[in-house]
Amino acid sequence: MSAYADAGLARLRAPARDAEALAEVLGAPDIGGFDVRGLTDPTAQEIRSGVDDFLSGRGTDELLLVYFSCHGLLDARGRLYFAGADTRKGRLASTGVESGWLLEQLDECRARRQVVILDCCFSGAFAQGAKSGERDVDLESRIVGHGRGRAVLTASRSREYSFEGESLTGTADPEGSVFTTGLVDGLRTGAADADGDGYISVEDAFDHASAYVAERGAEQTPQRWVFGGEGRIWLARAATTPATTGAAKLWWPIQRRRRSRRPHPAGGRPIALRATAGPAPTPAPASPPAPTSAPTPVPTPTAASVRDHVFRTRGRTRSDPLHALPVWGTSGIPEQERRVTAMTIRSGVSIPLVAISVDGGPPQVWEAVQGRHVSTLPGLDGEVRTITYGPNGDFLAISSDDGSIRLWDETRKRPRVLADGEATLATRIAIAPGSRRLAADGADGSIVVWDTFTGQVERSIGKDSQGRDPLITALAFSPDGFTLAMGTSTGVVRVVDTHSGKQVARVQCHESEVAGLTFRPDGQRLVSAGGADGSVVLWDTRKWRKPRYLFLVGSGHVGRVAFSPDGELLGVGAGSGVHLLDPDTGGQLAALGQGSGEATDVFAFPHSHLLATAGTNGEVSFWDPRTARRLYLMTGGHRTKPEALGFLPSGRHLITAGRDGVYVWQFQFGGRAVAYVWELL
Repeated sequence: MSAYADAGLARLRAPARDAEALAEVLGAPDIGGFDVRGLTDPTAQEIRSGVDDFLSGRGTDELLLVYFSCHGLLDARGRLYFAGADTRKGRLASTGVESGWLLEQLDECRARRQVVILDCCFSGAFAQGAKSGERDVDLESRIVGHGRGRAVLTASRSREYSFEGESLTGTADPEGSVFTTGLVDGLRTGAADADGDGYISVEDAFDHASAYVAERGAEQTPQRWVFGGEGRIWLARAATTPATTGAAKLWWPIQRRRRSRRPHPAGGRPIALRATAGPAPTPAPASPPAPTSAPTPVPTPTAASVRDHVFRTRGRTRSDPLHALPVWGTSGIPEQERRVTAMTIRSGVSIPLVAISVDGGPPQVWEAVQGRHVSTLPGLDGEVRTITYGPNGDFLAISSDDGSIRLWDETRKRPRVLADGEATLATRIAIAPGSRRLAADGADGSIVVWDTFTGQVERSIGKDSQGRDPLITALAFSPDGFTLAMGTSTGVVRVVDTHSGKQVARVQCHESEVAGLTFRPDGQRLVSAGGADGSVVLWDTRKWRKPRYLFLVGSGHVGRVAFSPDGELLGVGAGSGVHLLDPDTGGQLAALGQGSGEATDVFAFPHSHLLATAGTNGEVSFWDPRTARRLYLMTGGHRTKPEALGFLPSGRHLITAGRDGVYVWQFQFGGRAVAYVWELL
């Protein structure tokens, strides 16, 4: 019997034959440990009912995974539908499952860790003769949504699948999905655990599946979006123990402790929903049996040996960078006159990119790990002021001193103009989670909010009516995107509801300009930094009570504020170094770099157990923020203070930028492994 009632759909590529294998490997107690629930050949109503039942009543600590193997269709208004067994192409509204409905269910679900995997065929591949100008599915705008802690993986771009009976490479090989097969391979064999820490994250599994697709010559490009994540989402334990190498011996004691401290979420097990439209998949070979006994533990390594191994690449300790990005080219600008105007790192997608503006020039986009120049953005008339990637990595926002704002799509290689400079200053830009809204300062102290998908102005927020016309010096969206905080040159902090435009709070917080604003990842705290007056102000956003004022005596200028990914630490960059505060009490927990002659305000949290700081002498230090101990010192790059510092999403590469160069640093196991050095100290 045909999988689809509609003959047009029946002609399309059959769903993945190895969906059952994915369910089996996720459900294996020694690998995924998921409680797997399946829907085979469901109708559209059965999909809706199954998803609703699956997502209802979940706890905040649960991990949920939803896997679809089906077809996707666009209606005349551009709405995306998933096809059930009874879906008809001419009646999508009544017989299909709209992606917007699925997003609403995910947004309403209380679980803060959600993984969505779509091995689907989308409308751009329904006809071989599709016109080159035909609109693409634009998956990101339809499947990421506004929920926190969500990762979305798709098997390909939206125009890469072909008819049933034709493989993506044009040969007759319609068997299964190479992407799902790659996921299964990485989980079942443990090969996705590239850093050898004993666990496989969503990112690990995706990287392995993408490499698997590329190795087999499939003409498809798997895609990944991550939204609102606080740390990594873990999918599985590595199914097999790594070969007995120096690395495996070194990390076995740490792996063993980590397993004992990673219980499954509420209910005992994570939960997965598998929905496949089509013939029942052929069962995959059984998962390899769990080891009957653990490897013989080796003596616990010393802290020094762990540190050396983490930063060892190709047999030698890396105190020098992997390579330098030649961003200055042959310009001949003297080093003392060089400056990195802005630097931003793209996250949430498969290929990490870094965009850099040098001396206010057009942003240069680099594939940082390979050191490959991707593009230099054209068509900019004014000097670049700010650049920032959207949280999902789908576009680069650029503001210039002529007041213009452009969004650059690296895939389509074309810009979209949001503002032409007539009504904006565009000295500050903030992008809401989900990348749907962008806010920038107006020419008269007001704020303009755009819908980044339509390019239309969504709302204008009037200037502060209780004072003179101040400049906007800081902007920040709350994690849910519903609240916008703004700081001014007169030290006032205003908080506005982005939907109604209503002012929620206004307080004269600082004597000098507001130099920094940031929300805690859970949205329950807002922090502002007072620049020259050395003050930090903490707000409780649940009731917007009177804020708590802190004064860092002798700190000098306070400009950078950032929370650790788990929200338990607040980092404050000041002239005297980096201060670590308790965001609930405001108490100072540690001060890093004070009295050492290398104090700096440049820092970054790759994750909650590690902090990197840049010194005035060019050195980069790694710290355990809980003990204020320096774990490692990298000395082989800059001679002067780096002006910017950031980690690639994997945590395995660090980028530093200063007047004497832009450097990429590489680590053997990535930032996660360094986090556990503290256990040995």
